[in-house]
Amino acid sequence: MGIFDVNAKLKKKAESVTNFKNEVKENGLGTVTKDRVKGVKNSINDSIEAKKADAELAQQKKEEFKVNQEELRKVFVSTQKMGDIEIDEVNKLLKFNNASSNIKKNNAMKLLGKGVLAMYTLGASIAVEMALKPGDIIFRYDEIRDYDLLENDVSVESGGLGRAIAGDVLAGPVGGLFGSLTAKRKTRKSIDMMALQISTTNFCFPSIMISYLTNETKTKSTRYTNALSQARNTIACLNLIFSQCDNSETQQIQQNSNDPYEELKKAKELLDMGIISQEEFEVKKKQLLEL
Repeated sequence: MGIFDVNAKLKKKAESVTNFKNEVKENGLGTVTKDRVKGVKNSINDSIEAKKADAELAQQKKEEFKVNQEELRKVFVSTQKMGDIEIDEVNKLLKFNNASSNIKKNNAMKLLGKGVLAMYTLGASIAVEMALKPGDIIFRYDEIRDYDLLENDVSVESGGLGRAIAGDVLAGPVGGLFGSLTAKRKTRKSIDMMALQISTTNFCFPSIMISYLTNETKTKSTRYTNALSQARNTIACLNLIFSQCDNSETQQIQQNSNDPYEELKKAKELLDMGIISQEEFEVKKKQLLEL
């Protein structure tokens, strides 16, 4: 902290003391103290009410999530399995087997995930509690946002919807679909944990953790190689899903751009803004509607 910051804090504190003295001088110590206590009580009551509202919202979201999961389970039919993911290609659904938002490390529960932390800011403790329980969760393709492969809590690869995948391209049949896992990796003789963190847009399950290694493992061991292979299969599946979602969005944009009524709507907006004349609008209208 610089000298200017210290001086600013001291000045603010001095102003606060001066204001308090002036209040006491004008209204008396008893009145000022009473008002201050009342203000603190009101603040506490407001905080309690806000927490109650957050808890009610979390409970509502929890019930909605359960109902939604029941409906998805009725229609889900696994057509393919890659890594820890089962896919329903017809309904564009995917299931993470034994998904949770935590991993065990050194006999303690360690939370990982931006989404979980974000929920705490909303006071959604019930939703957080539910998210920590493992289970077979079903999501729609478009609910999956991005992923990070973690080694010792450090991301060694990341990818997601609408953005390039970090790393070089790997060889193999799915080489063009996921980045090199060595791109961010530092050379280590061993690691303590490996997990795949997947972020979603789902309020009740915003962060999915798939744990592969939870204790010290040498990076040249068969155990490490097998874990990495399993993670790669899951990542390849995620990137296939991202690719399909990106293609769907691109096709939708192209359809909208080729829609004559959408183009006519844009031309009308330009007319209303005075950018084009009525005559130019009529010419464009005839052109689009082939009159």
